[in-house]
Amino acid sequence: MRIEKKLNNSGCVPKKNRFKISVIIAAYNAEEYIKETIDSILNQDLDFQRYIQLIIVDDGSEDSTKDICNNVVLQYPNNVIYLYQENQGVSAARNKGLSYAEGDIINFLDSDDKWGLTTLGNALEYLNNNVDVNVVSARLSLFDAVTGDHPLNYKFDNIVTKTISLLEEPFNIQMNVSSSFIRKSAIKGRKFDTKLKYGEDTKFLFNILKDNPRLGLLSYTSGCYWYRKRSNQNSAMDRTLETKEYYLDTIKNLHLYILESFNGLIPKYAQFMLMYDLQWRLKIPHEKLSFLPEQSREDYYKHLNEIFKYIDDEIILNPLFAQLSPIMRLELLNIKYNKPDCQIELFEGHYWLFSHGHKIKNLSDWYLTQDGLFLKNNKLHLGFSMLNFLGNDVLEPVLIVNNKDVIKANKKIYLSKHYITDKWISSNTYYRFDLKLNAEINTLQIKYLLRNKKCIDIKNISSPVKTNFLRINKSFMKEFRNTSVIRKEPNTYDIRRNSIFDKLKKYLYTIKLLINKKTFKSGLYRSYALLNKNIKKKPIWVFMDRIDRGSDNAEVLFNKMANSNKIDCYFVINKNCPDFKRLNNSYPGKIVEYHSKKHHKLMIIADKFLCSHAEDYLFNPFGKKNGIYTRDLLDFEFVFLQHGVIQNDLSMWLNKSNKPIDKFITSSLFEKQSILDSYGYLEEEVLLTGIPRYDNLELSQKNNTRTIVIMPTWRPNLVKKSATKDDFVNSNYYKFYNELFSHEDLKDLLNKYRVKLQFVQHPRMAAKFNHYFSYSHIELMNDFSYSDLISNSDAILTDISSVSVDFAYLNKPVVYIHNELDQIYKNAVYNPGYFSFKDSGFGPICLTVEDLLKSIKVIIKNDFYNETKYEDRINNFFAFRDNKNSERVIQSIIGSNDVV
Repeated sequence: MRIEKKLNNSGCVPKKNRFKISVIIAAYNAEEYIKETIDSILNQDLDFQRYIQLIIVDDGSEDSTKDICNNVVLQYPNNVIYLYQENQGVSAARNKGLSYAEGDIINFLDSDDKWGLTTLGNALEYLNNNVDVNVVSARLSLFDAVTGDHPLNYKFDNIVTKTISLLEEPFNIQMNVSSSFIRKSAIKGRKFDTKLKYGEDTKFLFNILKDNPRLGLLSYTSGCYWYRKRSNQNSAMDRTLETKEYYLDTIKNLHLYILESFNGLIPKYAQFMLMYDLQWRLKIPHEKLSFLPEQSREDYYKHLNEIFKYIDDEIILNPLFAQLSPIMRLELLNIKYNKPDCQIELFEGHYWLFSHGHKIKNLSDWYLTQDGLFLKNNKLHLGFSMLNFLGNDVLEPVLIVNNKDVIKANKKIYLSKHYITDKWISSNTYYRFDLKLNAEINTLQIKYLLRNKKCIDIKNISSPVKTNFLRINKSFMKEFRNTSVIRKEPNTYDIRRNSIFDKLKKYLYTIKLLINKKTFKSGLYRSYALLNKNIKKKPIWVFMDRIDRGSDNAEVLFNKMANSNKIDCYFVINKNCPDFKRLNNSYPGKIVEYHSKKHHKLMIIADKFLCSHAEDYLFNPFGKKNGIYTRDLLDFEFVFLQHGVIQNDLSMWLNKSNKPIDKFITSSLFEKQSILDSYGYLEEEVLLTGIPRYDNLELSQKNNTRTIVIMPTWRPNLVKKSATKDDFVNSNYYKFYNELFSHEDLKDLLNKYRVKLQFVQHPRMAAKFNHYFSYSHIELMNDFSYSDLISNSDAILTDISSVSVDFAYLNKPVVYIHNELDQIYKNAVYNPGYFSFKDSGFGPICLTVEDLLKSIKVIIKNDFYNETKYEDRINNFFAFRDNKNSERVIQSIIGSNDVV
C-alpha cells in the first residue's frame, strides 16, 4: 500500500516506532550544497515529520555546515539529529549515524547529492510489499558540471519496478550504497570498514547482498538519485590516483576480500562487481604508479593478476564492460591462463582475432581513426591511427589506387603505448600517406593489409579529425585547380577533373551561403577566394608569433623579409597590444590586426604561414562557425618556426596527425632526429637551420650585466580554474622559491657581489602569484622583451624550460632546479625526451635550496664563465652559432635568398 503524504498539524510524533526511514548524511565542509541535499528530504511526497528521520554527522567541518544543520534541527527537533565529531572519515561518520538510526529502512545520502522527490515513498512502498528483499535501489543520474546516466543504469526499467536475483541476473549489480535503501534488520550490526578509504560503500553493500542476493530496482519514473558531478571532481580523482590506499588497501580490503568471502566458487555477480571496478583501474597509465615503491607496485600487479584468474571468460568478454578494448580482453585471458594466445583465423568468410578459443574481434570491424585529410600543392596527405597489436606488419591500413595498386604508409610512429598492469599490450600507431595526384588516379580506397598478403575491407572509419576539406552533406570535398577530391564513403575517395557543371555548382554553393544570414560572412570569404585566389601578382607570406606579442622567431624573420620586392609579407598581431604600434610605425600597411577581415582574407590567399606557435586558432582563425564553410580555402604551407628548442617529448601535441605542419624548424641534430623518430614528419620536412631569433641574441651580448634570472616553467595545475589559494601555498613550487628567497645566505651573496636576481614566472603564473614573492632583493619581471632579458642576463636558474637552451647558445651558465621533476612532468603536456639533463645538460642539477645556493656561489666565483665540460656539451649540441639562422630558414623554404 502506497503511503501518501499527510500533514501532522500538531507537529508532534509518537516516539515509539515513529520512523520508517532513517537518512544518514555524512558531511564535511558541505556548506555550498548541504541545504539543497537536506531540502530534497524535507520536500519528499512522503510525510517527513511522520515517517522520516534525518541524521547529519558533521565530520569536523570548518565552514558553516554546522549552522545550516542546526537551523534544520530547530525547525524539526523531533526528526533531525545533528552530531559532530573530529574528522575521522566518511566511514566513521556513517557508523556513528547508524548507531542513532531508528527507522526500519536505512539510506546513506552524500552531502552534495539529492533524492528525487517521489523516491523515498516508492522505496518504502516496495519494501513493504516485498518482505523477501532487503535492498532496493534507484537509478543514478549525474547533474551539475556533468550530466547523464550512470553506466549501470541499464538495469532499471523505464516504467516497471522489478525484483531480480543476482544469482540469475549477475550483470545487474549494485555498487553504490547511497542510491540504495536497506532494511535495518539486514545490516545485522555491520559497519563500514574505516580502514578502507576507497570502495568502503561497495564492501558494506556486498556483505548485505551476499546474505540475500535479491535486489529491488525502482523504475525510472519511480525514483532517482541525483549524483553531483562537480567541476573540480576530476582534480580530486587525480589526487586519489596518487595515494597508495587507492591501490594497495582497496585491492586487499575490497577485491581480495570479495574473493575470500567464498570457498573457491565465486558467484558470477561477485565476478561482475570485481570486473566492473577493475576495468577503470586497467585504464590508469602505469606511469601514474611511479610514486609507489617498486615492491608495492609489484604487489599491486601481482594481486590484480591473481584476481583475473577467478573471473570467468564470459565475463571478461562481456560487452557491458565498455572500458575494456578487445586487446585488453585478449590480454586478460592471457593473464588468466598464464599463456599468450593470439590467433587470426578465417571464420565464416571473415578474419577474426581469436584468443584461448574465443572470438575477440572481426578485423573488418577494427576501428580506424582518420586523423588528417589535407590537399596542398596537388598532393593528398592522409593520416590514420589505430590500436596496433602483434607488431606493425600484421595488420595495417593501406591505400588501393584504381582498385589495383597497393600503397603502404610513408611513415609509421607510435603515438602512445597502452598497458595492462606493467605489460605493454598495444600502441596507438599513426600511419601517414602522401600521394601526388595525377590524371591517371581516379579512385582511392582504404583497406587493411593482413600479414602483407591479404586486403580486408574496413567497416569502421571515423570522419577526418583535422582537414582542409569542405563538408557538404555527408561528403568531404576539396578542389585544387581543376581537380576535385571527394570522400563520398568512409573508405573511398573519388578523384575527378572538374567539368563546367562542377564549377557552376561551386558558384551556386557560394550564392547559397550568401543568401543565408547565418552563413553570409562565410559566403563573402568564398566570393573573395573565387575572385582573388589565382590572380595574385606576388606570393604572400603571413607571419605570426603570439596573438598579443611579437619579438619571437616570426618577427625576426619578418624584419628580414618585410621589404622584399618579390614577396608580399604581412605580420599579424592583436591591435590592442604594445607591439602592434611599435611594428606599425616601422612597417605601415604590413601589420595586420588579428581576426580582422584583412587577416582572414590574407589567410585565404596566403602561400606560406610562418609562425612560432602551433595552436589551432593561429593557423585557422575562422573558428568552428565559419571554419566548416571556409577551411577548404586554406592551402598555405605552414612553416613552424618554433618558440624555442625542443628538449622534452612534445610528440603527443606536435605530431603530424595533430598539426598540419609542412616545414618544422630545428636547431640541433639531436632535436631534428627526435622529431623524425617520433613526430611523424619526413626528412625533407624537418629543417636544420637554427631559429631566427638567435641571430639577435648574439648581437646584444655586449649589453650584459651581472644578473641572474630564475625562470621556472609554468605549473598548469596551479592556474586551472579549480585551483585554490591553498593549492598554491601548499605546493612544492611556492615552498621552494619562498625558502630560497627568504634565505639569509642568498641575501648576503647578492649584496656582497652586487648581483641582481630577477624572478620571471610564466605570464599566467605572474598575473596570479607575483605578489606572493614580494622581497626587496628580488626583482619581479612582468613587462619585458624576452630577447633583451636573455641577452642582458648573465646566468639562468630553471627547471626544464627550453629557455635554458637560449642561455646556453650564448655560453652563459645554466643551473637546473629539479626538486619536483616528477610533478612537473605529471602536469605537463609533454614527457621526458631525448635530452638527458644529467648526461647532456648545460649545467649542474640541484634538488634542494642548499644545492642551489652552492651552484650560485660557483657561478659567481667563476666570474659567470662556464665550466669546460659544459662548454663542450654546448658546442656539441648546436648545429650553428653564426648569426645566419634566418638566412638558412629562407634558403630551406624556397631554395634561394634572392627574395630578401
